[in-house]
Amino acid sequence: MSTNDHDDQGFQPWEFKAHVPDGDNPDITHHLAEGAVNKIAAALRDVVISVEVHEDLAPQSAVYVMQLCSAVAHELLVWIRKWPK
Repeated sequence: MSTNDHDDQGFQPWEFKAHVPDGDNPDITHHLAEGAVNKIAAALRDVVISVEVHEDLAPQSAVYVMQLCSAVAHELLVWIRKWPK
């Protein structure tokens, strides 16, 4: 899989390599786009770890938070797939 195959089943968000739109600065494009994806993916990972640690004490809240994480992760993948190729 090349780094721009965002539709592949095995694609991981942290593998995202932004194609640089015409006229955009490549360094800034990578900083903005890849940085945003990496920060969101890391935040989701942190929240999931927190839920796993505390889910026994607040099982219903854990379910709601995991639903939020799932929705955000889905939207992140949708956004990555829409990035210009």
